[in-house]
Amino acid sequence: MPAPAKPTEHQKALAAFESKWQGTQKLSPAPWYETTGKATTTIDAKMSLGGLFVVMDYVQKRPDNTTLQAHLILGYNAGKSEHQLFWFDTQGSIGAPFVGKFEGGTLRVTRPGARAEMKMEWTVKATQLTIVSSTSTDGKTWTPFSEGTFQKACAPRRLPPRHSRQRSSTTRAPRCLARVRQGSVARGRGRIVRAVWHRARRSRCASAAWERRAPRRAHLARGPCEPLFALRFHV
Repeated sequence: MPAPAKPTEHQKALAAFESKWQGTQKLSPAPWYETTGKATTTIDAKMSLGGLFVVMDYVQKRPDNTTLQAHLILGYNAGKSEHQLFWFDTQGSIGAPFVGKFEGGTLRVTRPGARAEMKMEWTVKATQLTIVSSTSTDGKTWTPFSEGTFQKACAPRRLPPRHSRQRSSTTRAPRCLARVRQGSVARGRGRIVRAVWHRARRSRCASAAWERRAPRRAHLARGPCEPLFALRFHV
């Protein structure tokens, strides 16, 4: 069994398309549809088969509430020294592959058709992808029917393991707030205890004064305002 092929420079260059792209496309009438307006499109491109091909999932949501889904495979044909883009979509398109070259950051491919010839230009620069699709009936005059600009989707931020995270002020805030609340409750309880103690003290003083003003009633164990219980405070 022969060993797997290793990617050449032409195939390694296709890694520039590997990403998840999001953007909008301006649609104009074409021989196969009459939809106009702006469409929202996402392209999820990944390198496959050991870096030999780029596999793309294309989803386009059009203004007329219809969705076009396509599956694209981009590779390099070393025998013909050309790049080939195969396009399969939900409209049943299984035509001949788009043929062209990827040079200077731009992929230019064309494909003949029964009603018109089609050309696509994919230009990738760092985090931006531009796609322009045009049609021609004579191969000389090209009319764009789809123009789109896409940006790389931001990857979700990955947090470090929990044991290696540094506790920030925002992380400590809930605990500090809990301590403040506990302190407030403790202070509130202290006020209640002090209020009860002062009330008991006033009651005892009032009872003593009542006994002084009424010596005949001094034989009573306690006055009418004296509390029936004694509070003991442990410090």
